[in-house]
Amino acid sequence: MPGEGWRLRAADSRISYGPARVDGPALLDEGYCASRPDGSFRALAGFTGQSFGAWVSGVVGGPSSMSTGTSTEKVVLADGTPATYRWSALRGPEGPCAASGVEVAMIRAGDVRAVVVADSGDEGTLPHESVRDILVTLELP
Repeated sequence: MPGEGWRLRAADSRISYGPARVDGPALLDEGYCASRPDGSFRALAGFTGQSFGAWVSGVVGGPSSMSTGTSTEKVVLADGTPATYRWSALRGPEGPCAASGVEVAMIRAGDVRAVVVADSGDEGTLPHESVRDILVTLELP
């Protein structure tokens, strides 16, 4: 679990963005939006089989969206495993529960991929440093 405010869903629970999905995700501030408490959360974290590109495309709902571009960094996880960290900040979707932006971040170490999708730019959202820390502090078995 990433930390305080996060709740782990059951292993058979799935959240999908197009073809990208996480089974049994950890969610931050689930139900925070009074207009849509059943489907709202500030962030999700979990392991995935899909690529970073599939996640970005799924979150924006297609190939076009305003983005800061993708940043890539070689990192070492908390357990010493070398990995690649990628992230992109996107313009947020519209709607009653929408944040100003959305950050999509992924760590990849061999065949293992972990993703964080987080609202950004508003009060109550995770700063970029926290999103990065969630991923780079992983310890793989």
